Amino acid sequence: MANYWNAVIEMNEYRKKNFFLRVFQSLNFNLKGKSVCIFGTAFKKDTNDPRESPAVEIIHYLLEEGTVIQIYDPKTSL
Repeated sequence: MANYWNAVIEMNEYRKKNFFLRVFQSLNFNLKGKSVCIFGTAFKKDTNDPRESPAVEIIHYLLEEGTVIQIYDPKTSL
């Protein structure tokens, strides 16, 4: 059973990193100084809790590349 949950965690991590890499590639492998807007940071629909949100980790990846982040989520404040 533990192997199953470890695989779920690994897949979720892969999906976040892969999403970031697609953004990075689509912006010509250069994010320094580019503005990216994140629409929605809550973990679940109709909540205001961003603590476990995949968006938080993706934002960290973007910031490491020098991206200017704009966040819009009327229910959440980061």
